[in-house]
Amino acid sequence: MATQPLASKQKIDPQVETASEILAFRALNEALLWQAIPLCSSQIIDYQSKSEQAIVVSVDEPLASQLHTCDAQDCCSTASRIQQLSWQLAAEHADEISSAGSILLRTELHSSLDDRLCFALDQAFESLSSGISLGILIPWEWAVQSPASMALCSELRALGAELAFDRFSGGAACIDDMERASPDLLVLAPTLARGISSHPRRLKQLKKVASHCEVSEIQIVLPAGLPEDDYEAGFDIGLNLLAASTSSATNSQNPIKSPTCD
Repeated sequence: MATQPLASKQKIDPQVETASEILAFRALNEALLWQAIPLCSSQIIDYQSKSEQAIVVSVDEPLASQLHTCDAQDCCSTASRIQQLSWQLAAEHADEISSAGSILLRTELHSSLDDRLCFALDQAFESLSSGISLGILIPWEWAVQSPASMALCSELRALGAELAFDRFSGGAACIDDMERASPDLLVLAPTLARGISSHPRRLKQLKKVASHCEVSEIQIVLPAGLPEDDYEAGFDIGLNLLAASTSSATNSQNPIKSPTCD
């Protein structure tokens, strides 16, 4: 019989395992304490005219990753508070951030798909000092995960927010399933749009999705980072909107005043 020694299993130090989470939580608390939340933005532009149609505002890195690490169900958590304040900061600086008259606030936390979003939206509307409209950008898979999440999307629209779903990777039937809370904008996942210029089958599938979106009055946005040929192919079937690259929206040292400090 031939025997082989078993590889020794090194025990993982629990302190090392939780170190990253502790560091992330500490970073979030410091950002909240100093009331300095860095934001970044990306444009949604018209492919033909190159004009800006909307601005998507989100928490910038590395704070965004730390938010996801510390995502918690607690409505009073530091992560929830930072998302709320980031929306207020975007609303307060709306004139500086957008020239198109429309800002989409990205939903950073999966656990916040409840009344917290409505509360954060109300606070953002109160901080808005200009005529710029505010909207909500939610990952498509989060928005359609349950009847409760779809009902929340309907409530957000009832509050006056433009609704946008991000990273859509479904088919035409998924468009019909969103009838209860159809978004105004639907940003495609790269996997759905990449290669449409050279794969007729993919282009045919996208045409069907576009046809159903047209019936539901949903505007499709092509994702950033596609080859130019794919953008041309999308333009040929009537998809004029595309997401552009991300840039800094506010200085990381720009303070945001919390309502609790008034």
